[in-house]
Amino acid sequence: MKKIFLAILLGSLGGVTIGLATSPPQKVVRAVAEYREAKAINKVKGTSHVIAMDSPVTGPSGCSATAIGPHALLTASHCEKPDGFVTVDGEKGVPIVKVIRDGDDHSILFLEPKSVRFLYTARFVNRPLKVGEFVFIWGNPGDSGVQFVAILRTGKFEAQNIFKNRITDVFDLACEHGDSGSAIFDINGNIVDVLSIGGSLSIPNYGDVGNATGALRVKFPPEVFEEAAKF
Repeated sequence: MKKIFLAILLGSLGGVTIGLATSPPQKVVRAVAEYREAKAINKVKGTSHVIAMDSPVTGPSGCSATAIGPHALLTASHCEKPDGFVTVDGEKGVPIVKVIRDGDDHSILFLEPKSVRFLYTARFVNRPLKVGEFVFIWGNPGDSGVQFVAILRTGKFEAQNIFKNRITDVFDLACEHGDSGSAIFDINGNIVDVLSIGGSLSIPNYGDVGNATGALRVKFPPEVFEEAAKF
């Protein structure tokens, strides 16, 4: 009966066009987005690690790193100290057997397999980011000795520009000392960048972006990540 009534009603309107709502309500769209965000966040929560590289000259450096293989960490090169060992989650003296750098403040540390093993690992995906897309970090902010572990921050990608003659992704994402080297994850739980710069940034041709996070583009070829995943 309802179908017949609808047909008669539409027929009586002649050339009048009725626009039926086909888009879901905004609260439904947001609920779906929040579900996807939470799923991505939980997927990679256990991949973040506090690291410190000790030097007899400069002392320890508190930074963050992300497991990308059972015995491999991705971090920022400026976190490195030249003694051949790293402290991971408070365990001191873990030998570094090999380091691969991309020349743009990114390092992959290959650790002695007998010393440590990471149960949860993350995957890097090299792709362009869309302005406004959701990102997050599981960083470890604080100075060495007083460092908070696995602190979640969420934000969004703002722009890509040139910072000190290098391609830099700029994020509306809070960070502190100790977050250097943190992976920046996307909605799928994949690494898309590594945190290198933080604080009040002024980017040429973009202006002052205030408290923000900057990430130099990762330049490792795919085979390096494959090696790390199997190491």
